[in-house]
Amino acid sequence: MATIGTREAEALELALRLRDLRKRMSMSQAEFAERFGLGLMALKQWELQDRTPDRAAHTLIAMIVTDPDRVMSVLDRYNRQREEEQQLTAA
Repeated sequence: MATIGTREAEALELALRLRDLRKRMSMSQAEFAERFGLGLMALKQWELQDRTPDRAAHTLIAMIVTDPDRVMSVLDRYNRQREEEQQLTAA
């Protein structure tokens, strides 16, 4: 049996915490992935422990499970700014 490294074990644990958070928020995988800008297939694979999040995803997951409301607020602000910039360039 192959052993997994510490980073992989931590990433898998974090993915399980993400699944628990998603369930507490009463969101489907699709809703959660869309809300936080995650790939749906990646989210499904993380939750099934079929795939280990890469470093960037690991960092984002850590932020989401630590303070999901703040992450949603930042994403909302970013999306509003992006929309405003697009409107300015279209005018």
